[in-house]
Amino acid sequence: MVRTARTSSDGSFTVNNLPFGVYSLLVSAPGFFTKQVGGLTVNSNAAASVRVTLKVATISVQVSVNSTSAPEPTPGFPPFPVDPPWASSRMQLPAFLMTQAHSPQRLGDYDGVLSKALEQFGYNTKGYYYYPGGFALATSLEQIKPDGESLDPPERFSKLPPAPKTFSFDYLRHIFIPRTGFFRIIVFVVTDQAINESNEATSSDIAEEWPHHGVPALPPKAANTLASPDETVSAYIYEFENTTAGDVSDLTLLNPSTIPANVSLLDAEQQLRESHLWGALGFP
Repeated sequence: MVRTARTSSDGSFTVNNLPFGVYSLLVSAPGFFTKQVGGLTVNSNAAASVRVTLKVATISVQVSVNSTSAPEPTPGFPPFPVDPPWASSRMQLPAFLMTQAHSPQRLGDYDGVLSKALEQFGYNTKGYYYYPGGFALATSLEQIKPDGESLDPPERFSKLPPAPKTFSFDYLRHIFIPRTGFFRIIVFVVTDQAINESNEATSSDIAEEWPHHGVPALPPKAANTLASPDETVSAYIYEFENTTAGDVSDLTLLNPSTIPANVSLLDAEQQLRESHLWGALGFP
C-alpha cells in the first residue's frame, strides 16, 4: 500500500486512516537528496509523528508512505494502547534487572524476573501484549483491602463475598451478589520508549479482560529479542471501588478526581509493597 501527501506552507504533512502496521516514510523532491525513515509503527486509533529534515530547503516536498505489508510485530501478539489509559497510580521501577540477568539481556529476561515475582504471590493468570520497544503484562482483577493488601483466596480473585460455612440467606447472597469494596489490576510496561499516558480512563469491563485478551505467555520471538540499554519497566495500577452490592457496573476507577473524601489513594509503590511484589522484585 502506498499513500502520498504534500507538505503545507509550514512543512507539516498528515497521512490519515492508516491501518495498524509498520511503515517506511520516503521524502523526496526534484534536485534534492531523498531521505527514507523506516520502522514507523502505526497503532489503531492513535497518532504517530515523525520529524524529517532535508539537507536542502524546498518549497514543495512530495511525501509518500509505503507499507512494508508487515504483520503484527509478533504473530498472535495483540498490541496494548501506545498511550495507556489513565491509571490510579503509576511509577517507573528502579533499574533492577541489571543485577538479576546475564548480559546481553533479552526481553525474556525482563519477563522472567516479573513472572517469577508474580507467580510467587499467586498472580498466575496474566496477559501479554505487544508494546513498541518491548511488551506489556496485565494481571487479573483482584480484591484488596483499603490498605492495598490482597484478600486471601478464594475471595481474592472473585467479586463475591466470603462464603458462609452453612446454608443460609447469606449463602445465597454469596452466590448471587457481588462484594462491595476495592479491586486492583496491575499492568507492567517494558519499553525503551517514552510513555505518554492517555487522558482517558478505562472502564472496569475493559480492564478486566486485559489478562484474557492477551496471550498467556511472552511469544518466543519477542522473548528472544535483545533488550535496549534504555529499557525501562513501569507499573500502572488501576484501582476500582464497588460501592453498591449487587451492581457489578458500579466499579469506579479511583483517581484524584473520583476518589471519595474518606478514602486515601495509594501510590504505586504502596500498592506494590502491599501486594508483596516490591520485595519479590528485589527492592528493599
